[in-house]
Amino acid sequence: MDNVIKFPTKDELTWKKIENWIRETCKKGGLSDEMIDDVITEYKPFHKELFPRYESVMKIPGNIGLSQKQIDSITRAHNKCIKGAFDHFLKLQAHAAHIIIGLIARNRLN
Repeated sequence: MDNVIKFPTKDELTWKKIENWIRETCKKGGLSDEMIDDVITEYKPFHKELFPRYESVMKIPGNIGLSQKQIDSITRAHNKCIKGAFDHFLKLQAHAAHIIIGLIARNRLN
């Protein structure tokens, strides 16, 4: 097993996409490669705080007399509600990230 290939995690792939976006955006804004590297280095800790990994499982107790159909209906409604909340906050987080990246990039240009 000397030839084990490490595949990137979902978080690593997501960060790579974000890093590429930052590079493209900063390049269009006139930043040098060195400045862009500085922007990415400075932004990365903010990103980890803005977009922490979160997972949870909703468990409905089995002893409360609900049928599987009722449980499935509750689970679908709950998932829809949670998805709506996540989508809403993701937009706010992304907006905050854009502001932070813009401020860091502007600081590098001045």
